[in-house]
Amino acid sequence: MDDNLGDIEVEKQGYERRIALLESDIEKYKQKYLTLQSSDADRKDVKLMLIEKNIRRKMHAMESFKSEMSFLRKPTLEDIEYRKRQFRDFHRKIRDLVPDDLPLRFHGSPIHLSREIIRSGEISSSVDRVGFETSYDTGGQISVTTKDSIEITSSRLYKFI
Repeated sequence: MDDNLGDIEVEKQGYERRIALLESDIEKYKQKYLTLQSSDADRKDVKLMLIEKNIRRKMHAMESFKSEMSFLRKPTLEDIEYRKRQFRDFHRKIRDLVPDDLPLRFHGSPIHLSREIIRSGEISSSVDRVGFETSYDTGGQISVTTKDSIEITSSRLYKFI
């Protein structure tokens, strides 16, 4: 097989290492929280809030890695050719198919996040969904692209080829 196919086990082990590190970090933050909670430290409420925020961020990253890992599979040559073809042609097809007077917007997200959109039945900003910004959108906003800028958006997905 082609070297571009990569070793799925090595990739999986990388995810597992990152998840284990995050689990360890979360436990450290939880201990720090408990210690601080029973103390009379200055600005205790602010410090507790920051620790909670860090725990949420670490948990979100851990869940994201677990979700990404659930989609890992060894790509076939057909997969790679399909991805290359989509990367090369998709933006042109969209530009040709979408009429200029149709204000259509696209929300780009990796497959593990698309699964959550389908489960929830809605698209929302990361702030509204997880409590903090994970992209450029703020509360009440959704990052989107148009047919004229879809090439820029899709170019960021090159790592998935």
